Amino acid sequence: MKTATVLDLIDIGSMALPEFQRGYRFFTSVENFKEYVTREVLAEAVA
Repeated sequence: MKTATVLDLIDIGSMALPEFQRGYRFFTSVENFKEYVTREVLAEAVA
């Protein structure tokens, strides 16, 4: 099954992720991880 199909099924409620996978993020590079930390993690800590 393709990733896009799984995401569509999750959106409409036909498929659910196990609790341990919810909120999981996958980064393809260290640079992407750094950008995420800067934009989302550190921004939330300041707010």
